[in-house]
Amino acid sequence: MKIKKIKRIFIFIFFFTSLTIASKSAEAYCVYDGGNFHLQSDPNQILMPIHRLYNTNNGAYLYTKSVADANYVLGKWPEFEFTDGIPAFCAYSIYKDGLTPIYRLYNTKNGAYLYTRGEADRDYVLNKYKDFEFTDGVASFYASLTMQDGLTPIYRLFNTKNGMFLYTRGATDRDYVMSKWPEFEFTDGIPAFYADTTNDSGPALFKYEGPEISVGLWYYGKTDIQNSNFKISANKTYNIRDAAGNILAQAGGSSTTSVGYDDNQNQLTVEGPLSKVIAGKTVTFDAADGDNSTLIFDTHRSSFVSDWRGKIDNYRGKIKIQYYRGYDIANGAAPGSADVTQIWVNNILPLEQYVWGSAETNGTKALNHTQVMTTAVRTYGFWYIKYANKYSALGFKIRSDSGSQNYGGYDWEKNHPNIKTAAQNTRGVIATYAGDVALTPYSSASDGRTRSWQEKWGSTDYPWCQSVPDPYGKDLSRSSGSHMVGLIGFGSENLASTYGWDWQRILHYYYTNISLPVNY
Repeated sequence: MKIKKIKRIFIFIFFFTSLTIASKSAEAYCVYDGGNFHLQSDPNQILMPIHRLYNTNNGAYLYTKSVADANYVLGKWPEFEFTDGIPAFCAYSIYKDGLTPIYRLYNTKNGAYLYTRGEADRDYVLNKYKDFEFTDGVASFYASLTMQDGLTPIYRLFNTKNGMFLYTRGATDRDYVMSKWPEFEFTDGIPAFYADTTNDSGPALFKYEGPEISVGLWYYGKTDIQNSNFKISANKTYNIRDAAGNILAQAGGSSTTSVGYDDNQNQLTVEGPLSKVIAGKTVTFDAADGDNSTLIFDTHRSSFVSDWRGKIDNYRGKIKIQYYRGYDIANGAAPGSADVTQIWVNNILPLEQYVWGSAETNGTKALNHTQVMTTAVRTYGFWYIKYANKYSALGFKIRSDSGSQNYGGYDWEKNHPNIKTAAQNTRGVIATYAGDVALTPYSSASDGRTRSWQEKWGSTDYPWCQSVPDPYGKDLSRSSGSHMVGLIGFGSENLASTYGWDWQRILHYYYTNISLPVNY
């Protein structure tokens, strides 16, 4: 993603030097308590970190709202690099008395984001420069326009040579810039707003791990969940959100939350860290600090043994409980058949992290074979993200069992670490055909040749699934019941360990004329 230079004077760029700011002994500042950023002087004042990114392609600085936003940009556009790991400052994510919204506007012509102070400034830019084609005007964060105890002025400097506004943190930083680059001819240095600076790093920043995938784990009948509510806890503080996305409460990681069902209102209920309330048709649990990548939920099903995968009850990322009333989609009932009530437990996480928990392999074979499998699993999941809608009413894209592909969540990831290694070695690689994602079926063994999609299922829409000779995957004891379309697992193992093929060659052998680009 490249941001071109902008020639009009109302472009706002947040600019901070690498100058070390003197520590503040008496002032309040933004600290991280393991669950939230807040003012040291008032733990109830919840803030969000605004991180600084540096674009090495064009020298521009970019500021992101929240840790999750910073992580997304870092991974999605690697040409952006973090110049530090701590927030430049902290700001409020919701309106409070005495604050002004700092609006973000997006320029569709050059990809630039503009930040304006309040509605009047926003409307002026939108009306004055219609040729910029601004598409939104959402409040990015809220800040004070007057000095308050514990706040630091964010100064605005105007560059008369290129019409840019530069923003510096505090008077020391402002004076440094004005004396360091006198050729910029800065003409003013008035505070644009006042913010909370920080000397605490907060959550670790991480790389973008692909688009989110929603995975259907299991469901309760209404009687089942009424008799034994769904229970959840986590390894750190988490949000409890209702169907509208509103935060009902925040729970400490060890706090257990229960989700039940109110038959009279046909809605879900929540209780635990809060008194029992009606939450609507969905309840979502996510990280209070915005970093879902390190959030591990315990769903308290330790007595449940999931077929050959063993005990599976811990999951990385978000958990969403979804109420459904209608015909039994999951079990193949026809539309219009008798209605059922199901309460689904779904796991939502980035595609890469989904692959880490793939139970289609145990990771104990040759690394190249495991890399074949992680690529096939990732591609299969990516296809479901892009095209599947069969289970949308149930709140997910893909099943966690053999109805789609087997998934074991964090328990499987933790107990089979070679899968994560293989996934990281092939990070972002998606099999494509003619520029589009190629659905990648696979099965355990063959009878000496694979089957084309047309031969097995009658469609010509999947030309990369052709019949190929397969002496490598021939195992008559395991081939019965295998559809033998696409990749053959036993053949991949054999080619990797016995014949020394690399993972790309194996995939190209079983899927005809595919490409293997990195898609993110």
